[in-house]
Amino acid sequence: MAGERKKFVVFKLLMAAGSALGIILLVQTVTTYRYVAGAMMTQEAERDAQRKVNALVGAVRSAQTQYLPAVQTILEQFLEDWREQVVWIRILDNQGRPQVSAGPAPAEPVPAGQLERRFSDSTILPDLQPSPAGPVLVSLRSFLTVPFASGQRGAPRGAPRGAPPQRGSRGATPVAGPSWSVEIALLPEAVSGSFASLRRNLFVGVSASLALMAALILIGLRFPYYIRGRQIERELDLARRVQADLLPSPDTISPYVDFSTECISAWQVGGDFCDVFQVSEQRTALVLGDVSGKGMSAALLMALVHGAIHSVSWTRSTEDHLNATRQLNSLLCKKTASELFTSLFWGCFDPERSTIQYINAGHLPPFLLRRVNNELQVQRLETGGPLVGLLPSVAYEQGEQYVSPGDVLVAFSDGVVDARNSAGEEFGEGRLITAIPELRESSAAEIREAILGRLKDFTGNAAVEDDQTLIVVRFKHAGSSSVDPVSWSAANSANCAN
Repeated sequence: MAGERKKFVVFKLLMAAGSALGIILLVQTVTTYRYVAGAMMTQEAERDAQRKVNALVGAVRSAQTQYLPAVQTILEQFLEDWREQVVWIRILDNQGRPQVSAGPAPAEPVPAGQLERRFSDSTILPDLQPSPAGPVLVSLRSFLTVPFASGQRGAPRGAPRGAPPQRGSRGATPVAGPSWSVEIALLPEAVSGSFASLRRNLFVGVSASLALMAALILIGLRFPYYIRGRQIERELDLARRVQADLLPSPDTISPYVDFSTECISAWQVGGDFCDVFQVSEQRTALVLGDVSGKGMSAALLMALVHGAIHSVSWTRSTEDHLNATRQLNSLLCKKTASELFTSLFWGCFDPERSTIQYINAGHLPPFLLRRVNNELQVQRLETGGPLVGLLPSVAYEQGEQYVSPGDVLVAFSDGVVDARNSAGEEFGEGRLITAIPELRESSAAEIREAILGRLKDFTGNAAVEDDQTLIVVRFKHAGSSSVDPVSWSAANSANCAN
């Protein structure tokens, strides 16, 4: 428990460190994004506006005109070239009043205090303003037009005289050009296009930080369930070991039988159970059951049935065996749900009488293989009754079968014969029976290994879908007298009839 608590504290510290890292990454990413979206984009808009104003002023000066219709024509030409980047362009006088414009420019004048002052060190950055085309970055730049001569078309009245004549105009007197301002409205998308890769990296950073924080939150919420799952997993592992301990050990059983068992669970724990134990100085009990379903519910019912079998006296007489079966059936019908029941084969081998007395309660009939007149015979042990725990009032019958030294009993659950290969074909009883004659003289463990080997070769790497349980018993007793199995069966049938 101390180790678990230490791991839990380390986990909390790591979660806190991860959360802090995610918050720092998110704050840093958002701060960088705001800087890019604000200052850097505004600075880029300023540079772009300055380049466009320089090109526009150069065109106006090259035209050597201040005739406003001519200037408007120049503006419209530039707006057509910049239609994907610029919404409007307009020329303002030194009082901020519009003179000419191109595009959907506003008609309101610009306050003189917002105009750029010449020979000033201050820079007026573009301003984000609403417009019919959406938000735009509006930039203002001032410039002086080229001088023009008095008498020239567009010259103001009362122009000063006496200055040197303008080139290309005879007798004309040049006049200082007026101070104008250019207002240009840029689309933010046109400016932000140069930051596409940087914005993509910022988006990745924001997504990564949010994903990290979301993952930590999800882990924090699911962590108690994870701890609970680990506890259940440990409990299931303990239950699996307990079930394995319930399997019989050949070293502690009667010397009159050689047996070997195998129980393979489809899940961590299973509902199949088997047992071979000595009930008196000579007699040996053989038990194999299959609980409906799989997993923990089947394992709990299996433990109940297994405990009931060991707690009652059922091997002394036929009546005791029948009463014990009826009591077990009544117990399961009362204490378990209707969908929980079990098939059960349980019998007792008496080496003195060379017989096995059994009740088969809805289980697949075990095979008793023996040689009669040098021929292999397969006897099915199927006498008994219905499943245990399914019907409250049923009658059971005890079967009895003579066995000779060297006979082999093979009991199995449906998970063995119903196992399928990749083609969906079942292993079946036929393949189970054919695996036994070749090894009839072998030990019970060798027969078990041969059957399971053929089953594995048949199913390949397919997962175990149902619990697989197998008991192989070789009878090696020496009875008080040698009896012919056929004669014994005939005599036993006659006694039952009388």
